[in-house]
Parts: sequence; C-alpha cells; structure tokens
Amino acid sequence: MTTKSLVIYRSVSLSGEDSSSVGITVSKSIGKAVTRNKVRRRLAAILHEALASHPAMRLLVIPRPIAAVAHYWELQAEIASALPRAGG
Repeated sequence: MTTKSLVIYRSVSLSGEDSSSVGITVSKSIGKAVTRNKVRRRLAAILHEALASHPAMRLLVIPRPIAAVAHYWELQAEIASALPRAGG
C-alpha cells in the first residue's frame, strides 16, 4: 500500500512468531546520511508504538523523498491509517 510519504509491504507472520518483524529501507534519494538516519529513526519509533496494538505481522517500509521534510505527526498519522488497511 502507498501513502503520500511511504510505501508499505505487509505479509502475515510466520507460524510461531509472536512479535512483528519490520524492515525499513531508506534510499539515497531521501538525502544525505544524516537525513536518511533521521527518517529511519522516526519511522522506527512510530512503528514501535503503532505495532504494540496490532497482531504480529511482517512489514517492509520504504519512505519516499517527501518523508524527509514530513513532520513526525504526519508520518505517525500515515502509518496509523495504513496499518489497519494494509493487505497481507
């Protein structure tokens, strides 16, 4: 599924997995290393909080270049709206 700032791929967790697995891939199109790491840290914090209330799943999150200038709360809202409807 895609949002304004993110592309999210989801699949069901493997049998026996109790917790979610998340991969965050930030390409060089986002910016220099400092910017890429900032985006990665923001997404990791948001996902850690958001996945606490969801069943175990596997996610791959790929931010788009606009994510580099998006506010924390904007990314948080996008993830909150995307998780319930992300197909698996």
